[in-house]
Parts: sequence; structure tokens; C-alpha cells
Amino acid sequence: DYRGSLPLEVRHGMVSARLRLSHLSDHLGDGFALDGSGVRGEVASHEWADLTIAAGGDFGRIYLGGGTILHAELPVTREVLFGGFEIGSAAPGFSPLLAVHWQTFGTKDFSGTLNVQAGLSFIAERRLDLVFVLTHGDNPYSQFFNRESIDLIAVELRAGL
Repeated sequence: DYRGSLPLEVRHGMVSARLRLSHLSDHLGDGFALDGSGVRGEVASHEWADLTIAAGGDFGRIYLGGGTILHAELPVTREVLFGGFEIGSAAPGFSPLLAVHWQTFGTKDFSGTLNVQAGLSFIAERRLDLVFVLTHGDNPYSQFFNRESIDLIAVELRAGL
């Protein structure tokens, strides 16, 4: 499975905007993951366009946006709205990291998904984040999109290239 995007980004002072065309392919590993499990998955591949407007400074940003699904193999409605904030520092060394993201999908009658991430970031030549993730709501980026909401608790180790 993979996700790819073509972004167009502009920035003026503390305000930035991103227009993005994206594709999510969510079926390459399905046969392997579902073989013999008795679970029936869906092909959730889709293309979408979204626009994000953000305002931020040295220690974080807030953002709002929306988008539309351009093509989907599942019968879905098109609207997506989202927003959130991130607090952290881009300065070298250790710093705390907190991010809250909320989004809603027309496919689920605009019920929302809340994602909270908290952890530590270390920045030297590269960036390394250790983040605890809590998610409650719909999971549109999987083949099980039509299921009831999910509750996820995870630990992520992310490295920047």
C-alpha cells in the first residue's frame, strides 16, 4: 500500500497554504493480510484534493482545511473537513511535542475523528520523534473504512530523512 501527493505550497510571514492532489492505494497487501482470516476487506483506494490554511510561528501552528474525494472505488460522499494545532520547537535539541487533529467525513454523516499525539522531539542533523498516539473515530485510510469507529493507542518512533 502507498500514499502519494503533489502539493503546491505558499507562505507569507506566519500564514501558509497548501493545495494538494493525493492518491491512496489501499489494496496491494490485502490478499496477504486477509488470507485465511475470514475477514472481508474493501478496496479503499481513492484520489482527493484538499486545501489547508495555517498560521504559525517558532513554537507551533494552527490549521483548518477541507477537501473533496475526486474518485473512489467505494461508494462514498465527497466532503472532508479538518483542523488542529501543533506545539513544538524546530530548534536543535530536545523539546516536547503536542498535536491535536480533528477531521470529519461526509461518508460518515460528518462524525468526527480525534487524533492526539504527545511526546519528545530531538533535532540535530535529522529529526527523531518518540510519540504516543491516541485516536478515536473513523479510519478512512484503510480497507475497513465502513466499520464502526476505532480506538487506537500506539507508540511511534519517527525519523526524518
